[in-house]
Amino acid sequence: MRGVVPLTMLQHIQRQVSDPVMSYFSLAAGTSTGGLIASALTIPGDQRGGFRYTIEEVLEVYKKDGNTIFPMPMGAVESGLRKVWSLFSAAYPEDGIKKVFERILGDARLADAKVPLLISSYDLFTNRPLFFKSRQARAFPAFNALLYDVCRATSAGPTYLPAHEMSYPVSETDDYSPRRICIDGGIFINNPSLAGLAEFSKHHAKYGYPSNAQNDINYEDVFVLSLGTGSFVGQAARKEDKQKGLLYWAPRMPEVMMRGVNQSVDYQMKQMMENGNYLRLTMDIAEEEYSAMDRADPAITEYLIEETKRQVLNDPTNMDALEKFLVKAGMKTIGST
Repeated sequence: MRGVVPLTMLQHIQRQVSDPVMSYFSLAAGTSTGGLIASALTIPGDQRGGFRYTIEEVLEVYKKDGNTIFPMPMGAVESGLRKVWSLFSAAYPEDGIKKVFERILGDARLADAKVPLLISSYDLFTNRPLFFKSRQARAFPAFNALLYDVCRATSAGPTYLPAHEMSYPVSETDDYSPRRICIDGGIFINNPSLAGLAEFSKHHAKYGYPSNAQNDINYEDVFVLSLGTGSFVGQAARKEDKQKGLLYWAPRMPEVMMRGVNQSVDYQMKQMMENGNYLRLTMDIAEEEYSAMDRADPAITEYLIEETKRQVLNDPTNMDALEKFLVKAGMKTIGST
C-alpha cells in the first residue's frame, strides 16, 4: 500500500518535464510494490508516449483496489481471528491480488516493457535471489515471463500473501525451467538502486549507452533516481523488549530489515555515484499506526500522500535537489515548468 508514496513523487516530477516520466529512463528497477509500479508504467498502450497507463491511473489502483488485496476486517472479532490465522497461514488469500494484477497487467510480458525492467524476487526452490530482466527476456524467449507472474513473485510478502509458484529458467545455456516458489524481493533488496546500477554498468551497451573502444562506461553520464516508500522511524523496541521471542519480533522484523537495507544501499550509492548524479527521495512515518504495509483504509492512504507532500514536495531542500538533478540529467532546462 505504500506505493502511493513514490507515485505521489512521480506525479510531481511529471509536472516538471515535457515527456512521460518513464521515457527518460534506460532502466526501471523495482521491488515489491515498486515492481508493480515500474511494470504498470512501462506497459505499451495508447496514452501519450505510447504507454498504457498514466501515473494518476496507477495511483487510483492503490486507492480503489487496495481493499480488494488487503480486505479490512469487519470488527474486532474478525481482526482477532485474522491474527490467529496468520500464525499458521498467509494473512490474506491470493484471490484479491490475483484479480487486481490480472486486470492491470493483462497478458503483457517482460520483453514488452517500453522501458527495460529489473524486478527482484527470492526463490525458495533454489534458495537464491531471482532477478527478472527485460534485457534477458528479449534475448532468450524462455525468460519472457508474464508481468503478472513477475509482479506476483516480487510482491508475495511473507506472512501477508501466499508465495507465488511459477516456472522460470535457471540459465541461458539450457532449457531447464523448474517450478519456482517466489516471495517478496524486499527480504533482501528492498532498495534496488544498486542492483539497477550493477545491471546497467555491466550491460550498458545493451541499454544504448555509447561505449568507447575499451567498452568503458563514464559514470559522469549515469544518473539514478531512487524513490522510497517511506519507513517507520519510531523506536523499534524498548529496553524491556530485548528478551522477547518469535511472536514479538516476527511482525516487527520486516520494517527493521527494510529500513536497514534502504539506508545501507543509500550510503553505498552516495559513495559510488558522481556528486549530483544520484538522488534518493523518501519520507518518514512517525506514527506506528500509519506504518502497516497492509492497511488499505483511506485514512492511511491520505496520511501517506499528505506526508509525502509535506516532507518531500513542500520541502525546499528536497525540491532544490530534485531541480538540480532533473536539470543535470537533461530531463528539464533551468527555469522550465
